[in-house]
Amino acid sequence: MVKEKIFLSYHFGENESFITKVCYYIRKQGFTNIYFYKDAPIPLGVPEWRTELNLEITNSDAFFFFQGKNVGKMQEDELKKAKDIGVRIIVLIRLSGSINNENISSLVSRTIISDDAEQTDEQAIKCAKDCLQHLNHIWLPEDDIPEGYPFDYEKAIIDAYIKDSININLIGQGCPTIWLKQQLH
Repeated sequence: MVKEKIFLSYHFGENESFITKVCYYIRKQGFTNIYFYKDAPIPLGVPEWRTELNLEITNSDAFFFFQGKNVGKMQEDELKKAKDIGVRIIVLIRLSGSINNENISSLVSRTIISDDAEQTDEQAIKCAKDCLQHLNHIWLPEDDIPEGYPFDYEKAIIDAYIKDSININLIGQGCPTIWLKQQLH
């Protein structure tokens, strides 16, 4: 499990299905501490809800601001709060149809342009990878099966397995950080 806390900010109801996919793929990478409106319990009453949001932002290590065609007042307030308290990483993800907004751009430290027009799973995976790259996270492929061919010889696989530590370059190519060794009886 990854310990960083992530806050996902978006205009409620806009691009929610795409952002849900992005959140799903981020969680599959071991980031389980994510604040996402759709999954969050909403306390009764607006003042309590704003207090809860502020607490979630305050406790976050990364703040991902999804900018669609519209930006709501509440979303702008969240971004300002993240900037004011000094959230370590603030990333703007410009979704299809968004226009450059200098007020928003001036508050973020990094920007991702997402090609999410069709909102496919592949685009959601790419967006999730781009987001986690800003956390210096090495993307682990599905089921710990490396993408491509990091080994050109089967004995190299055995050598890497026996060492009990994986070369960082192999992890970058998709090898798992830990290979479980099972005893055969």
